[in-house]
Amino acid sequence: MTAGAPWSVKGIDPKAREIAKDLARRSGMTLGEWLNQVIMDDGSAPDDPARYAALAREPAAPRLEAAQHPGDELSRVTAALGQLTARIEEAEQRSTLAISGVDESVSSLISRLDAGEREQTAVAARFEGVAEEVKADHERLAERLRRIEGEAAGPRSAEALHALEATVAKVADHVYAGEDRTGEALAALRQDLETVSER
Repeated sequence: MTAGAPWSVKGIDPKAREIAKDLARRSGMTLGEWLNQVIMDDGSAPDDPARYAALAREPAAPRLEAAQHPGDELSRVTAALGQLTARIEEAEQRSTLAISGVDESVSSLISRLDAGEREQTAVAARFEGVAEEVKADHERLAERLRRIEGEAAGPRSAEALHALEATVAKVADHVYAGEDRTGEALAALRQDLETVSER
């Protein structure tokens, strides 16, 4: 064991430890100082019971404690308030971050809804345009059909029927394309709403 290393003595009876602590306290010394004095004291043998009994009967030395200063309590309260303030500020920062995340999500959702609404309006306008075209084509076809029926049957009748079929096919293509675009836009909007509601 090195000279500077801390040491402990195992196997000492707890009562003996308490007596040694009490004797050291009464002498106004730490336990280590008291043990050093007892061991190094050459005036009596270490196992002299009379010496220990005399030490045990001596009145305890008064313990000197610093008087409490009002500033100590104020410092403690100030430190506690500082810690509490820091915790409140951290909680506010976390709340602000969470709220800003929600704000961004809501703003994004509103933008998507607005875009979907504009797209639906545009699709509706296209449908109205196609409906007007269909109506105009229908009126032209009805007029042609009246003329064809009024004229004698011949090669011009076949041309008119082919033109009529082409026009009807064109109108049908416009209608189907518009329905597909509207369906895709509504599906995307539905998906966006489901994503936001899951958050």
